Amino acid sequence: NSPPAPPTAEYDDDDITKRNEDELAAANATEAQFEVHNHHGHVVTVSPLEFNKLFRSGSMSIEDQGVTVSVTDPQTKRAGPAGIHKITTYGITVTGASGVSSNTRKRYTDFTVLREELVRSFPGMFVPPLASKSQFHVLLKQPTTAVMNQIKPTDRVVEARRQSLEEFLTRCCARPWLRNSPVMAAFLATQENTYETAKKEFASKSMETMLEEFDRAVYDREVPEFQPGAQRSGSGSVEGGVEQDQQQEEGNSSKENEKPAEEEVNGENQEGAAIRPAETSGTQIDVKPLLTTAKTYLGDHKSALKKLLTQLSTSAESFNKATSALGQCHYKLQDINTIATQGAGHALCVAANEKDIVRVNLADAFYEQKNILSAPAQAFHLELLASVIQREVTDCSAMMESLDKVVELGELRDKLNDKIRQKKGGSSRKGMSSMLKHPVKSVEGTFKTTTSSSAGGSASESVQKLCDQRDLVEAYYWRSGYNAAMIEMKNFMQSKTTVYNEVAKEFVNRTTETHKQLAELWGKVDFGGVAGSPSAAE
Repeated sequence: NSPPAPPTAEYDDDDITKRNEDELAAANATEAQFEVHNHHGHVVTVSPLEFNKLFRSGSMSIEDQGVTVSVTDPQTKRAGPAGIHKITTYGITVTGASGVSSNTRKRYTDFTVLREELVRSFPGMFVPPLASKSQFHVLLKQPTTAVMNQIKPTDRVVEARRQSLEEFLTRCCARPWLRNSPVMAAFLATQENTYETAKKEFASKSMETMLEEFDRAVYDREVPEFQPGAQRSGSGSVEGGVEQDQQQEEGNSSKENEKPAEEEVNGENQEGAAIRPAETSGTQIDVKPLLTTAKTYLGDHKSALKKLLTQLSTSAESFNKATSALGQCHYKLQDINTIATQGAGHALCVAANEKDIVRVNLADAFYEQKNILSAPAQAFHLELLASVIQREVTDCSAMMESLDKVVELGELRDKLNDKIRQKKGGSSRKGMSSMLKHPVKSVEGTFKTTTSSSAGGSASESVQKLCDQRDLVEAYYWRSGYNAAMIEMKNFMQSKTTVYNEVAKEFVNRTTETHKQLAELWGKVDFGGVAGSPSAAE
């Protein structure tokens, strides 16, 4: 069977890239082979396609959308008082389509900061995950490549981390809104000794700046402009400025009197309206129920994936045990025939002047079946499927983290609304329950130095400042929430489904080929001349 045709969809993931399509075409056009080593130390020959899917070499370059990312040359040095700590830095080169390159050196912790700031700057948008230390240990347990086999065991953790960092940065650069962001620019432009200053600048970035950067990131997406009046009238938020607040309160009584009649005409009640996104005015919708639905969908999907992964692991373990047992079946079947043709059974037949009682020889067939199922290209059927599921689970966690950042923006908006009510002399609607769950490195930190009024400022000026701040947060929350629920989640799930479908096709092709080999094997079993066979009966 030839490998499946390359997909026509455009992917923004490192899972499926133009590089893979080119390699697939090359695999169809040539019989070139690679030699790699499995975990038993045996040399295994696999096709270029399988090499890239199962035994990705640390020396491979990865290209996407004309951008080449390379993380190389890990260097470990002493640091801290008396040099008691060891730190490892990695050389980074990112070359754009124009051929211009950015070069810098960074530590693993710098990559961690980069991801944190990207998630904070682009709430509701998928930011690729960065492998944890536990995932490095999993990587080291997998079959090693020819490149990895030449590396000292003490350096394999560093090499595994280098590969992981390169993959993370490649996936980020495959997304234009991440690749062209000021956060990424600072990461690539600053050297190791000046990056600490950039980190401080990240933390002090204003909400207005963050909103502007977000708007630039989604400029080519159909995200409607935020309509403050329409959204607040539907969500019950505190209205904009001081004068607008007073006008809103004056009109509340007449609107409340009209509401029951309107609901009666439409045949709807409050309970029915709560289970669907509330349209407030024209195209303006309440994003909160949409975000709740998106998180529920993602959470349920991830839970099902994890359960499937557990069952695949159990199946793979049972499969390996069964394959090993086939070898024992071979020896026992061989023993039975040996006893009949060379042992006591043979002696009795000789005494009776009879031919040996010969059974169908299944021993060799069992042995060949074990060899077929033990070959790396066949044995990794379940592991191939499990690998794409494991990556999807990790990506779902990253996407959920991004959705939570949007929810934090909504909580910050509610907190500012409570402060506005308190400044006006009213009671807080939610009190302390509206506090952010994750104040550290969250969007709330943006306002720590701007929410208090100056000593000489009037009460109205203080309220107006809070309203201005709330307006920015509310716009950021609504725009990011709409993009997350209506656009990003769909793109994310379609991307994951496309990757899964391609791997599923490969899984089916391999399984089909295995069954063909097994059918040919069992079709060659010789029944001629044995007792009970059709030829013997004739």
